[in-house]
Amino acid sequence: MENYASNFCNSKGENRDLNSKDLVWYAKIEHERKHGFDSPEVKAGLAESGDLKEGDQRHIHIVVSRCQARENRHVIGVEQQQQKERTTQLSPTVNNQKMFDRDAFYRSNEQSFDNRFDYVRNREESYDYCNTLKNGTRQVYDQAIKRDQIERSKEQNLEKSQRLGMSF
Repeated sequence: MENYASNFCNSKGENRDLNSKDLVWYAKIEHERKHGFDSPEVKAGLAESGDLKEGDQRHIHIVVSRCQARENRHVIGVEQQQQKERTTQLSPTVNNQKMFDRDAFYRSNEQSFDNRFDYVRNREESYDYCNTLKNGTRQVYDQAIKRDQIERSKEQNLEKSQRLGMSF
């Protein structure tokens, strides 16, 4: 949630320096999924709508309030209007760069996951690569590839220096 909170901006596009404690959110872990009426298995006659799907179906639903958490909810006059303006902007449902940088959010989560679990992500699995294939131009694609090459080069140099440091 820290990555999520850190990508909110004010109306000028400047970072709002929010933390997860500034958000009102709820997470629910579920362990099963059911086939819907439009599932390929249902259409093929292999399952019925409402049947449990096979295999590991663990997943998490996260619900985030569009308003910022605050201690005093009874504010009067001008202060109330200012508070309203500050709190109603916590909604990334529209990828408005001035309010929430969704691309930076996906990148930071990708990086956090990779670092935490020592995951080596292939270029084809990266957000930049997939997003560019879906929405981008050749120029954006080339920038994503260049950024990926720079990151890989930095990682390789770090690994090489660590190995050299350990060999002495």
